Amino acid sequence: MFVLPLVVLLSQAPAPTDPPRLDLAPKGRVDLGSVGPQEVRTVTYQVTNRSAAPLALRILDLSPGVTLAGPALAGPLAPGATAAMTLRVDPAGFVGWQARNVRLGTDDPRQGHYYLPVGMTVRADLTVDRPKASFGGVALHESPEQVFHFKRETGTPTRIRLTSPVPPYLEVALPDLKAGPGGGPAEGDLRVILRPEAVPPGMRAGLERLHLATDAPLQPAFQLYLDWRLDLPAIVDPARVVFLSDRETRASVRLGSLDGQPLRPVRVWIEGTGFRLAPLPPAAPVLDLEVVREAPGPASALLCVQLPGDAPLLKIPLLYRPGVKGEAPPPAPGTPGPGA
Repeated sequence: MFVLPLVVLLSQAPAPTDPPRLDLAPKGRVDLGSVGPQEVRTVTYQVTNRSAAPLALRILDLSPGVTLAGPALAGPLAPGATAAMTLRVDPAGFVGWQARNVRLGTDDPRQGHYYLPVGMTVRADLTVDRPKASFGGVALHESPEQVFHFKRETGTPTRIRLTSPVPPYLEVALPDLKAGPGGGPAEGDLRVILRPEAVPPGMRAGLERLHLATDAPLQPAFQLYLDWRLDLPAIVDPARVVFLSDRETRASVRLGSLDGQPLRPVRVWIEGTGFRLAPLPPAAPVLDLEVVREAPGPASALLCVQLPGDAPLLKIPLLYRPGVKGEAPPPAPGTPGPGA
């Protein structure tokens, strides 16, 4: 019978340390505040030997972008003597909150380590003044504009481009950020114009997203948001009429006066085929316009309403989308699709 020897692993106990022989000022973490993308910051430390024997410092570890130099590192520090050393932090290649540190040792094996922690917030090189803008309520005859201001702090010329198409009712003018005067920031405006006359009939509001790419290495992409809604000259309900079944042959569109006065349309007609209008009701603050479907198969048209004065033409889409045998019926208008 063989008996395996029992191997006992003994961990080496840490070497005892004496109380610190050096005083470093400032103490604790030094906050360097807000720092530009190429703005080098420095901190000068005073090192005092409080012991009765010389003591030499040496660098053990440095965080990225950090250097440390000065008389305090040049040789042993005499008893009672004070010498300086300067920590230099280069933020290039980083953005946001950054913590840095230096670990120092000495030629006394009974001394522990000394640390120089610093922190800073590195500003983004390329920024935009806001991520979202609102056109608010827009009348059909208006063409409002929203402006997004871009700035590159380092003054580097910058190209900004769209990476996805924009709808036809938006006009986007991209900025060209050129070198700033006297080495200042490169700045420019991205301008967006809303053209209500190009908004498809039946669409009353939207939340648009602009996808942008840049040649700034640390800010390669931006997403900007714009919301809008159309202010129509009358209340229209629903925004579109959709027939989904061959059993549906009649539907109504309700027009409501904004000021409570009777509505007297100058003309009401249908552009397209497959539908007809029932006789119009008399003038009233609320009018129910009845639409009759005549098309036996898929059809589309526009119900047009011209109100008095210079009111813009109202266009309400009329659609017939019968289901195909063996397929699920299409969702009702306004029903969220899969993944919505």
